[in-house]
Amino acid sequence: MRSRSAVLVLLVLLRRPLRAEEVYNADSFQADTVDKIEAAARGGDPKAQYRIGSMNLRGKEVEPDGVRALSWLTQSAKQGYAPAENLLGTMYRDALSVSKDEAAAQRWFSKAAEQGLLQAQRNLADLYVAGARQDYAAARRWYEKAAAQGDAESEFQVGLLYLQGRGGKPDRAKARLWYGQAAEAGHVEAQHALAELLLEDGAREAALPWFTKSARSGHIPAQVRLAEILEADQGTADNSSAAWTWWQQAATGGDPRAQRRVGQAYQLGLFGEDKNAAQALTWLGRAAAQGDAKSAYSLGLMYRDGEGIPQDADEARRLIQQAAQQGLPEAQHALGLLYAERQGGVPIDRVKACAWLALAVEQGYTVDRAALDELKAQLTGTELGQIVQEMNRDRSAPPAAKPAQ
Repeated sequence: MRSRSAVLVLLVLLRRPLRAEEVYNADSFQADTVDKIEAAARGGDPKAQYRIGSMNLRGKEVEPDGVRALSWLTQSAKQGYAPAENLLGTMYRDALSVSKDEAAAQRWFSKAAEQGLLQAQRNLADLYVAGARQDYAAARRWYEKAAAQGDAESEFQVGLLYLQGRGGKPDRAKARLWYGQAAEAGHVEAQHALAELLLEDGAREAALPWFTKSARSGHIPAQVRLAEILEADQGTADNSSAAWTWWQQAATGGDPRAQRRVGQAYQLGLFGEDKNAAQALTWLGRAAAQGDAKSAYSLGLMYRDGEGIPQDADEARRLIQQAAQQGLPEAQHALGLLYAERQGGVPIDRVKACAWLALAVEQGYTVDRAALDELKAQLTGTELGQIVQEMNRDRSAPPAAKPAQ
């Protein structure tokens, strides 16, 4: 006969919610053979059915077989085994060996979530946020249930919903509270988000440590923000050095704003660095390739003026035009001057010149209006009518492509 304490332990184990780390991983039972697992599955064991279904789905120890995976997982799920219910939901959500079916995904996630499976609770909440049938109030309820089990990602998502006012009224205080819990648990996005809220609320000194924690964990947006803040602090060499370090880390991580700033540092000799045209070209080029208009414009000026590199009129025009077509007013102005004055070897085209200068004016960019009027005076009536057509075409044109080498 079992002791009273043993019965109590069993009851606790049966009642406590299943956590993500308890969900089956095929690598965790390498000692078992596939034959033994499948035999147990045929005998009706839901855990074995889940195991063999998971193996078939993922191609672990067996060849992938979506039909068998669906069959075994469905058998397990119909017996109420939560990990199988959750995995079935994932299959229908992500169209893994089945047709995408959000209603089925929601149904299976709900069954597992009701049993307390943390991953299913988060999956269900995610579906309510991003699925076709959005329900932010329901999403928040399920994120909160997962958060109650210590899930930092769910804590972060609850904070985000409160901040955005989804599922209720916006509540910055509750957003800070939830972000804080996730941040304390080491969630790097929450650390960054909490820092931003603190900074907006005027608590700069409280924000900086959270920016730093997130940045040190490799969160690139936090690295960029920290670099901006430290650079804006006037006067201290330590801050300038720290800002440069974070700009470099974020640039190496692929952030185009940081790549632009590093390129500008080498172009202009900032942060105590010597001017280095080759390095400027490299970093500005990386940012421009990611669609950063300001970097493309800076590069275009370097090629136009031969700033540390050979002049290249075609590349200058291409890059400045790329930035202009992305709506950068200073690039639109520069491109207009190229067409007006034959700068850098670009053929004179007064219609294009007027169109680009007019686009810059539309955005409030200050241009020499007398010079623009003088240009227009040189045009025929037909050409004046072409300016608006040219402006409309330039607004919608894709950025100029880099010619093949």
